[in-house]
Amino acid sequence: MEKGTNAFVILETIQRGKRYLIYLAKNYFTGDKVVIKTIEPKYYDRDEQLEILMNEADTGLKLNHPSIIKALSSFEEDRNLYYVMDYFESISLEQKLASLGSVLASRPPVDSSLLMMQKMLSGLEYAHSLGIYHLNLNPSNILLSADNDIRIIGFGKSPLTWLRVDLEPQGKHPVIYISPEQYRGEKAGVASDIYSFGVVAYELLTGKLPWSLSPKDNHLKQKESSFQRPVLDPEMLGSPIPHWLLTILNKCLMLEPSLRFASISELRQAISEEHELKYLSVLTKIPASQPVVPEPIAEEIPEPIVEPEPIAEEIPEPIVEPEQVYIPEPEPVIEALHEPVADPEAESIAEPTTEPIQDAVEIPEPIYIPKLEPVDTTEPVPEPAPAPKPEPATPLPREEKIYEAWSRPPSGPRAPEAENPEELRKTGRLFRLLITASLLVVLYFVGKNVIFKPKPRFESLRKESEEAKALDNLNINKPIDMVMVQADTITLGAIAPGGEADEYPALRVFVPSFYISRFEVSQDEWMMVFPQNPSTEKGNKLPVHNVNFYDIVDWCNEKSLMDGYRPCYEYFDNDLSCDFSADGYRLPTEAEWEYAARGGSAKDQYLYSGSDDADEIAWHSGNSSARVRASGAKLENGLGIFDMSGNVAEWVWNWYAPYSYQIKNTFEGPTNGTDRGVRGGSWFEPQSQLRISNRSFQKPFVQKPYIGFRVVRTVVD
Repeated sequence: MEKGTNAFVILETIQRGKRYLIYLAKNYFTGDKVVIKTIEPKYYDRDEQLEILMNEADTGLKLNHPSIIKALSSFEEDRNLYYVMDYFESISLEQKLASLGSVLASRPPVDSSLLMMQKMLSGLEYAHSLGIYHLNLNPSNILLSADNDIRIIGFGKSPLTWLRVDLEPQGKHPVIYISPEQYRGEKAGVASDIYSFGVVAYELLTGKLPWSLSPKDNHLKQKESSFQRPVLDPEMLGSPIPHWLLTILNKCLMLEPSLRFASISELRQAISEEHELKYLSVLTKIPASQPVVPEPIAEEIPEPIVEPEPIAEEIPEPIVEPEQVYIPEPEPVIEALHEPVADPEAESIAEPTTEPIQDAVEIPEPIYIPKLEPVDTTEPVPEPAPAPKPEPATPLPREEKIYEAWSRPPSGPRAPEAENPEELRKTGRLFRLLITASLLVVLYFVGKNVIFKPKPRFESLRKESEEAKALDNLNINKPIDMVMVQADTITLGAIAPGGEADEYPALRVFVPSFYISRFEVSQDEWMMVFPQNPSTEKGNKLPVHNVNFYDIVDWCNEKSLMDGYRPCYEYFDNDLSCDFSADGYRLPTEAEWEYAARGGSAKDQYLYSGSDDADEIAWHSGNSSARVRASGAKLENGLGIFDMSGNVAEWVWNWYAPYSYQIKNTFEGPTNGTDRGVRGGSWFEPQSQLRISNRSFQKPFVQKPYIGFRVVRTVVD
């Protein structure tokens, strides 16, 4: 064996995971200790992992900094890749923090922590100068020696590494440390590393995360909660740190990337100079420089005050000049005869305008002043008293009083009192007739539009006016393009070696005939039912995404009613059930989804839905440019169905659980659970997640920019 060749002696296994093996080894010639990382031989998707590890090795070999672990070489042997790194005797910062626990006295002093933070920033600044971002910075990727020297590892890993971590690791889940934009699948860069550094630094100084999170929640729920909570004051945790340092970390943790530091260099300088920043809540999403709109409005308001003469007619609002406010009083006095119009105007104008309106209502000066004077005197009262003879002539006063009721002449108050009961009865009958007619009209419209509402049959039968369409903002209802899948008994799960643990054991399931949508439900189709589009990236032909399980259930029921089908879903208290005998729209079961993904044939053994080449039929993290694409741009599978692998992952009906022979109904799946199944992989994920039998899951209330859905319908005889 020649000196210089890759010859190492394995000393021990440092870590053995599902995908990788990490060894402590010794160079055969020099005796130097090294760390070797390679792929677990039994792992199924070796090609995908080879690409990821090769990228990590190539990135590591480009870096040469005292705060970054040194990469020595990489080589291939026996169809496997080996990544060799310098050995650094240390423990991870994650292990260090766990050992310190919550004991304040055992924590390193602030000066020592600041020195470690500066070393971390020095390594990140160097990497950023080469255009290399970490995007996975967390305590498990920071090595700490006995003398508090540090090394950063993990450069070159996929930004989606957090998705592949075991569900409940012993420490805190890596998703807690990534930035909000990276979590949502948006573009990540300098600001993302600054956010992750802020979380790590806060925990290094206090031993706690920056937010108050419930330990009972899983890691995804905790991550969502962190977006709604301010940074905790360390004094509340019993770990006081200098206020200037808290303001710097607070700026690192802003939810809005543009409100964080512009670069690592700027962050390092702020810490070196102990610069105290102005505090701004991390929940602020809009920069403070944007609200400029009210300023010109404030400048326009004082102008009418300086020049009251020309502006008084246009703006009667200023209270400074009450004389001008009384000028338009005659107009509201006329409107005061119609009380329903006068009241809202009085409320919308300033206080001085309400006073003359009330006076006008009490004494209608311009019309009745000369006629009210004889009414107020007592002289006309004795005149009818000495003349009792005209009392039997009753028809004359009745005709006069009918006239009085409309014209309100100055008649005495006693005259209407004599005939008041009869007039009240007439008015009461008229009022009852009006009420009855109104109720009949209301019942007619309720029956027509709610109880006996006709079911529109797509575009040809929908005769709504253009005004109604503009009002509800819904798209014209159209049928969903669907294909039929014939009934068959299939094998559900991994039917080739190398699948994940939750894909075994393979189950035999009878799948009745069903229809399935040819494309993932688009944003255009979503807005046939709901006027709001929840998607983060808008486009009529793009798949709808960022929708949770329950929103889809509501959409399916409403769309079923619109198309004349019987809805499948029904709630009983908090329990949701699905009637598989109904012909309405619903989410596919895992068995239906996997059967359709295989092209409706048990003989289809493709790795992905329609091909063994992911680039032919799927959008994934390697070719999507980190965004969702229009459905149907890639090749279809054997049934003519598009994007069952990639683009957006798809919700399915089943509660998630490992496959088991103990499940009573393998078609409908478990009867309860905490997570719903998600299938197919997405533009956000690597090719390994796009395999037909690969399984994933999410909490049903979760909304993700890379999860959408397609629908099925039961074939009813």
